[in-house]
Amino acid sequence: MVWRNWDLVPAERIAAASQLDAGEHALALLVGVDRERTRAARLRGVRLRSAAQEPERLAAAPTEHNPEVTQAERARDAADAGGRAASASWLPRLEAGGGYLLFGSTAGEFTAEWQAGVRLTYPLFTGGSRSGAVRRAQAQADAARERYRLTRLAVDTERDRAAAAVREQRARVEASATAVRHLEEVARIEHLALDAGARTQPDYLRAEAELRRARAALIRARYDEIAAVIRLARAAGALSATWLDEMLETTP
Repeated sequence: MVWRNWDLVPAERIAAASQLDAGEHALALLVGVDRERTRAARLRGVRLRSAAQEPERLAAAPTEHNPEVTQAERARDAADAGGRAASASWLPRLEAGGGYLLFGSTAGEFTAEWQAGVRLTYPLFTGGSRSGAVRRAQAQADAARERYRLTRLAVDTERDRAAAAVREQRARVEASATAVRHLEEVARIEHLALDAGARTQPDYLRAEAELRRARAALIRARYDEIAAVIRLARAAGALSATWLDEMLETTP
């Protein structure tokens, strides 16, 4: 069977509509609003503001403020504190106490005095519970430190990959913009040739179709660049509502 281009058009339209519907639903779930509010017709396009150095700054920024790194760091600190507390069970316990006491007799004689004391306790035999608790706490601390190290490694890797993706998408945007400008000129020439009778209508329609595909690729590349920059900001721990307001603006 020979497949022709027009045989694929309905399938491509159905696939595009399905992807659009899934994206609208995912956006509604992400922001926690009704699905009708995230329909494509109700959304406005966005673009990056002129902040060419921002990705370079994020690519070189430390990842200490990344939420995953912060969580792993706090878990590590808590595990270390638990290990120190378990080790402290081997130390003697010193307790101090005091009170004001009133003594009396049936003869009606009363006297008061202050009492204070210090008590030192140290368990000689615990059946191995102290040593077991210390080993368990140390193992938990070691595991938390290793999770922190792996988290830092994963986040640093994600930051580097996001930075590479930003550079790649910027190159795609530039290449797509160049292709659009070239195909606009081709379509203009084909239109003039069609009016002069030097070209047929299919020639002009093919040029117009190529131009539309190039424009769609440019739009896709621009949004992929935005997604890559946001991914980089998240890895660097800079992603926030304020950052989005500073970096993005709506298109007219």
